[in-house]
Amino acid sequence: MKKCLNYKIREIRVRNNLTIQQMASSLEIAASTLGMYERGMRKPDIAVMARIAKMLNVDIKYFYEEDFEIDEIASNIEYLQDSKLVDEARRRANGFCELCEARAPFILDNGEPYLEVFHIKSRGYNNETNEIVLLCPNCNKKVEIIKNPGDINYLLRKVRKNTKDG
Repeated sequence: MKKCLNYKIREIRVRNNLTIQQMASSLEIAASTLGMYERGMRKPDIAVMARIAKMLNVDIKYFYEEDFEIDEIASNIEYLQDSKLVDEARRRANGFCELCEARAPFILDNGEPYLEVFHIKSRGYNNETNEIVLLCPNCNKKVEIIKNPGDINYLLRKVRKNTKDG
């Protein structure tokens, strides 16, 4: 019998003797959000699924076996951000766009400021490490479409300065 994504999340959480609250806290999401994932009322995005897989020490493919989404996951896996780098970017940005420095445009249900992840290396810019920044939707689109080298260099300097300082 084919198991759905929501069932697999719950099954592996229970197998690891974790409550919804414990797992949600570790993932830095609301317990109600995790509950909705487990009931199939909401679907976690690939970044959240990567954090769940890492936390529970399973391959992310476990959640998508026999699922029609496996092709989508396989094609997008190269863009999957390392959750540690995203967490570092969240701390660095502190709720502000790293390019225009404006406050995030709104707050999500889980209390997090809404900023979009921009993965510089995955966009083909010439750098030797994975650099992740958080941008407001306008700046994210601007950097994605216009590809202004000045913006990219500014963001790279900001990340690298923070890495040296931190």
